[in-house]
Amino acid sequence: MTWNLWTPREWQAKALDAVLVELAAGNRTIVSAVMGSGKSILIAELAARRRAVGDTTILVTTPTRVLVEQLSSTLRERLGDDAVGRYYTSAKEPDRGVIIACNDSAETVGEAVAALGRKVDLWMADEVHRTETARILRAHELIQPTHALGLTATPYRSDDDERLSLWESVAYRYSLGDALQDEVLVPWRVVPWSGKGSDVLDDVCWSMIRDAQGPGMVNATDIADAESLAGGLTARGFAAGVVHSRRTKTENLKVIEQLRDGALRAVVHVNMLAEGVDFPWLQWLCLRRPVGAKVRFIQEVGRVLRASPGKTEAVLYDPHDLFGSFGWHYQEAIGEWERAAKEKEELEAEEREERERAPRSATATDPITTWCRRLLLPLQASGLSPSDRVASTAWRMDTPSEQQLRYLAVMTERKAWELLPAPHGELVGLAMRRPGVLTRGGASDLISVGKAIQRYDYPKGIEVEPPAEEHFETARAVNSDPAWYAAAAYRKTSPLTAFVVFHGGKVVASQVRPRRTGEGWVTVQREAAGMARWAAREAGEAHPDVVIDSAQAAQAVQCRCVSDAENPARAMAWRALAMATKKGNR
Repeated sequence: MTWNLWTPREWQAKALDAVLVELAAGNRTIVSAVMGSGKSILIAELAARRRAVGDTTILVTTPTRVLVEQLSSTLRERLGDDAVGRYYTSAKEPDRGVIIACNDSAETVGEAVAALGRKVDLWMADEVHRTETARILRAHELIQPTHALGLTATPYRSDDDERLSLWESVAYRYSLGDALQDEVLVPWRVVPWSGKGSDVLDDVCWSMIRDAQGPGMVNATDIADAESLAGGLTARGFAAGVVHSRRTKTENLKVIEQLRDGALRAVVHVNMLAEGVDFPWLQWLCLRRPVGAKVRFIQEVGRVLRASPGKTEAVLYDPHDLFGSFGWHYQEAIGEWERAAKEKEELEAEEREERERAPRSATATDPITTWCRRLLLPLQASGLSPSDRVASTAWRMDTPSEQQLRYLAVMTERKAWELLPAPHGELVGLAMRRPGVLTRGGASDLISVGKAIQRYDYPKGIEVEPPAEEHFETARAVNSDPAWYAAAAYRKTSPLTAFVVFHGGKVVASQVRPRRTGEGWVTVQREAAGMARWAAREAGEAHPDVVIDSAQAAQAVQCRCVSDAENPARAMAWRALAMATKKGNR
């Protein structure tokens, strides 16, 4: 089968057939396809099919100008230059049969098309998770397309009462497991920090990537941070360039070309490579910036998984144990994923005004815990095991609970581990005979593995490297963090504020009270620190190590500050607030 210029992949042909059926039935439908699998080709072919029926108007919306240019190039190749127009601030071509527009221009392009006396037959929304905004919803109301299709790689399960309101069904799903089997994407290898050497983040990242093979990328927190990091890497003999929004398009493209040609070993970026950029030749990624939103995490990692001639794997350097926090899952659902992301964005915007950026440090993971997580990732990627966002991973290094060990013992009696590919079944048995080597996070991952393999075959295509047997010989050091972690949480839309104090692997104090008039983020974090000091003194500790995640509040009350990802009380405070709010709404 050929599509004019291209020979479609099997999934593309099946997806097109499924979409045509859904559109004929009048459904606003979605195609969920993993990054790098060829969604733009599907968009182009569907546009060509609709245009062949008659002189129809097709609108394609996408989040950024870069994506507008990429999609317009692909569609012009299929339909011809005169048939495809662009629409954003500096390019307005609403008189073409197919119009590619930025999301921010969706309303104005709708008005421009209407002014020409035309009606949109088909609206295709790329990166459909970006459509649940007031601007897009108003644009949809204005445009009133006859048919609608959304495309994405990143929608995932959330609450049933919060929906992507414009969409009704999923026409086709092409998962990460499918793409690995079809060799559209390459297998990955996650490399966490071992905990050896300096714990300064840049030193940790350098120790991880210094022997990296081929071109790669490192993310940074902001432009100044990116410039500084690239300069530091270059000074160490590791040639690095910078890509960011203050440089011209020509300058950025030159840096990318130097990376591909081998003149540079790495590119440091802030977020320009996170969404919609296609560099399949990238060999590795260093997740130096601890991203807070699951969608952003999936997009960043997806950039380096794409197949390319001679590429056998993608190496993912993970100094913050983000895979321990997010897992790896492409579960599709027409659910509103954005609540957690919006809460995070609101929090970050408020904190940017009220406090300096908290210092970041790396998160160490021992070899056995790393192995347990690597066993689980292929199951999550294939949709065979659930993956929920865990805002803090501090608990993962605690000792396993008695309940976990009992559950694992039952699975051992049922011979569940024999279903794992060799030699992993024998190694799990070895870990069970020496439970001192297990962490709580490792035990949690093994339980998830055991549940999945009793129902499904273990996925093929990913080879998990087993740990050396020497790592099973000595029980790891128990996490005995003496700190008293505190956090407060509220939302602008909520009348409540929640407080949590975490110490010794458990919550030792918590409170939810009405939110006071005029209180801000720094104020409630100071109050949380005071609650931690009170709890510590009640426990007989006169000079406790109190830890919060607001730099300004920490300075005011003279306590230690860490990032929110390193504060186990942070996730629990958000959870307490959500539960109290839900209870109050009943």
